[in-house]
Amino acid sequence: MNPVSSAETALLLVHDRYGTSRPFSVEILANSLLVTGIQPPDAYAIASLLGTSLRAGGHREVESQRVAELAGELLDALVGPAEAGRYRAWRKFCHLGRPLVLCLLGAPGVGKASLATSLAARLGIHRVVPTEAVREILRTVIGKSLLPELHLPAHEVVTSPRDPFGSGFLRQAQAISAAATAVAERSVADGRNVLLVGAHLVPGGIRQELQQRGSPAVVVELLLTLDDERLHRTRLLRRVRSDPAMPGVRHLQHFGAVRALQDKLLELARANGVVAHEVATEKLLVEWIVDHTLAGAGISPEAA
Repeated sequence: MNPVSSAETALLLVHDRYGTSRPFSVEILANSLLVTGIQPPDAYAIASLLGTSLRAGGHREVESQRVAELAGELLDALVGPAEAGRYRAWRKFCHLGRPLVLCLLGAPGVGKASLATSLAARLGIHRVVPTEAVREILRTVIGKSLLPELHLPAHEVVTSPRDPFGSGFLRQAQAISAAATAVAERSVADGRNVLLVGAHLVPGGIRQELQQRGSPAVVVELLLTLDDERLHRTRLLRRVRSDPAMPGVRHLQHFGAVRALQDKLLELARANGVVAHEVATEKLLVEWIVDHTLAGAGISPEAA
């Protein structure tokens, strides 16, 4: 084992713009670099290199802004100008005071929960709200006689033979969207980013409602889809085997209804200007979300 030099372990204090200080952390810096879309090992390598360089140069105190500048220079040299520009632009967005409300919609089994967990970590979002949890709360206070659709899973509502036009799903989604909007508005008031994830939102509804209320938030809505039915069924089957507590069996038993729900969400997304993302493609989701967030805030990565 190679011995660790004193230069690599010397205390390095980082002073932020609020006048507080903390020891330099490879983990914190690496996490902030993930927003560019690079992989965690690369982010940790860059953060470690920067810390070692600062200590080797005799630094014991440094401003956080200088750390960010050096991180951007390393990204530019080791990864590319696009990633460096995205990193600088994201820092500028974080200092605007405009919270992000990110909405991930999609039918059961397309991979929303896994992507939400990954995105929350990369974007520094600490509030993740599943719409299924919102539905469970609402159904305890709104009786079945008042809104029966609220007491059924979304995929069962959308394919009811008594309601071929999906008005029941719209009533359910509108009720849950109203509650989810209130949750988002509370997070925005607290100055915090929030991620809403689930099948129970009307595509475009959160954005329209927050705009009407004059919210300063930047709202990004994205519908996740799986075009390949076999892959969709396989993912639900894997869920059943890996986590029996999840409702995968029910979704497999009503697979046609789950696919019909995806069709309904696609129809609503097209009508309301919400982009659909095919999760089985190689399209870079993190970069897409970050770039749309920056565009919504009027920030250009190229000019950052």
